[in-house]
Amino acid sequence: MKNKRIIDICYSLIAFLAPLIAFISNSSSSLGFADAAEFALVSELNSIAHPPGFPAYVILSHHWSNLLEGIAGNHIQSLVLFSSFCGALSILILYRSICLLFDGEFLIVRSSALAAALSTAFGVTFWHWSHSIEVYALHSLSFSMLIYGMSGLQRSGNAAYALVAGAGIGTGIANHHLTMVLFLPLVVFWLMTQKNDGKYSRPFDLKRLFARNSLLMISTSIFFAVLYYSFMYLRASDELVFKFGNPDNLSRLWYHLSGGAWIKNTTASVSGLAGLRFPYFMQLTFEQTFIFLPVLLWGLWMFWTKRSHAFLTGVLVFYLVVLGYQLRIDQTSDTDAYMILPFQLFAIPIAAGLMAILKSKPKFIYLLPVMILIQIGINFKKTDARDLDVSESLMNMLDQSTPKGAVILISDWTLVSQYHYYRIAEGFRPDLIVLNYDLKFTHYR
Repeated sequence: MKNKRIIDICYSLIAFLAPLIAFISNSSSSLGFADAAEFALVSELNSIAHPPGFPAYVILSHHWSNLLEGIAGNHIQSLVLFSSFCGALSILILYRSICLLFDGEFLIVRSSALAAALSTAFGVTFWHWSHSIEVYALHSLSFSMLIYGMSGLQRSGNAAYALVAGAGIGTGIANHHLTMVLFLPLVVFWLMTQKNDGKYSRPFDLKRLFARNSLLMISTSIFFAVLYYSFMYLRASDELVFKFGNPDNLSRLWYHLSGGAWIKNTTASVSGLAGLRFPYFMQLTFEQTFIFLPVLLWGLWMFWTKRSHAFLTGVLVFYLVVLGYQLRIDQTSDTDAYMILPFQLFAIPIAAGLMAILKSKPKFIYLLPVMILIQIGINFKKTDARDLDVSESLMNMLDQSTPKGAVILISDWTLVSQYHYYRIAEGFRPDLIVLNYDLKFTHYR
């Protein structure tokens, strides 16, 4: 028993520290492309981000940066550490979730869970967004909390797991609500088909949705979501140096929550676009799972043969729904990040596949560290951002190409957001007036 406890502690430390070290080791101290500068600025000011606002990220990263003031060096480095910490913590929680889900020989279950969780951490997509200044690492943490809570309810029915799951849902909805909302029907499905309050009843029992733990999870998720968005609503009425829109009344708040001007990116589709984007997302799926792809397929087959249809349905349906959504929309920037949650869910069938292999071939356990190291070695270069100095190069070009007192109209959002950050946070070129081509985005007055 003591040896099991030691192994469990060591595996938990590896599940957290290995990703944390890897994420930090090839991160950049510069702001990246797209929304990185905007998120850096609104988190610095505790302000309002573009629709739907992402108040969970803004609030938590703001206080994180204040906590690390004088330690991290500057606000940008604090945010990189915040993403790395959230990403590593989500892998630890994912590992613990898999341990809750499966029964069997201790070492096989723990080793399979650790390898499956680390395979997620060192996939290209997850790794890239876990050291970027973006909302996705926090979102992966929220999702892991949800999976952990659901796994605990499956195992024991302890009310504490309902609270964790509810906090994950609420934080996810207040962070990147689209992908979390897409997963909620599967939460309902699992509640109706799995243990609730530690007991089984007939399949698809609607009464389980009104059981104590189900109601506790629902109320907790509503509490957290309303808490975060209430703060955004109140903060919008303050005079801030920069805020993206002004959701200070109910109609403007709803416009912000529903996507604002960005809604066109989620509703617009182009004929023939799905066929063009499909190979990219298949490559993305391969690069994320990489050497564990055959194990993933074997784990899905094991779910089918063992009649674990609820898990099989959940994993496949969620992946296909998010994939289908991505294939049809006319959106190019950071589109791969939407796949992070389905990729995290892949860890469950990967663990199932590994357990099946280890039961018949126990010596395969010695290959697991080799497989992880191969994945790290290949994907380290693919996710290496140490030389990605977007901020310095863009600000130097802007400084050298613009005379004093110029008014500049720019279509590239990366350059506009970078200027706003360095103008407000660092005092860069206050003589310039920089406007985005769509004035309502940043100059709503």
